[in-house]
Amino acid sequence: MQVCILTLNVQNTEGDPRRHALINRELQRLDPDLVALQEVVHTPECDQLDELLAGTDLHGTHQAQAMAYTPPWLDRYGGTAVASRWPHRVVEVLDLRLHDAPDVPWCTLAVIVDLPGAGEVLYHDVWATAGDGPGATWTVDNPTARAVIDQIVRQPTHRRRLDYVFIGSAHAHPRAHCTIKTASLAFDQPLEGIWASDHSGSWSTSTSATTRER
Repeated sequence: MQVCILTLNVQNTEGDPRRHALINRELQRLDPDLVALQEVVHTPECDQLDELLAGTDLHGTHQAQAMAYTPPWLDRYGGTAVASRWPHRVVEVLDLRLHDAPDVPWCTLAVIVDLPGAGEVLYHDVWATAGDGPGATWTVDNPTARAVIDQIVRQPTHRRRLDYVFIGSAHAHPRAHCTIKTASLAFDQPLEGIWASDHSGSWSTSTSATTRER
C-alpha cells in the first residue's frame, strides 16, 4: 500500500486569516494519510484543527486533548496536532518547555497508527533518502518568515530545514518495511498571493508491506 505523509507548521493564527482556508483546500487536494501539524490553536473560542481538517477523511488529535493541564500561551502560540486517515491512539505527550523558555507551549505528541496490514514503522529521514536539494522549510524567501529570521538569526541568506518526516527501519520492525518513493516541499509557494505559513511543509510518499512468516 502507498502512504502519503505531510508535516506543516501552520503558524497559529498570525497573518492573513484566509490562510486557514487555503491550507484546508490544499489538504483536501494533497489527500495525505498521516499529517503532523505544529502551532495549532485549540481553545473553546478557536478550534483551528477542526477548521484545517474540515472536509477531509482525517482523524485529528491536539495535544490539549491529551494533557491534564494547559501550558501557558497555548491560546496564542498553539500546540502540536496529529491527523491520520486511520484511527490512532496517543501514547505520550512530552512537555518540551525549558527553564529558560517556560512560555513555549509546544509538546511532542506521540501516537500509534495501525496501518491496514502493515503495522507501524519508524525512522528514516525521507528527505535524506529521496529529496532533491537542501529541502529548506524556514527561509528568507518566504516573506512571512523573513521578519522573524531577521530578528533572531540575522543572516540575510538564511535557509534551513526545520521540518522532518521519518519513516521506518527494518531493524525495529523486521516483518514490516516501508520504501520511501518521493520527498518534496509543500506549501512552499504562495496560494492566490497568500503564503499559507512561515514554514514550508515536508511531503512524502512511500509504500509499506509486511513479510508473513511461513
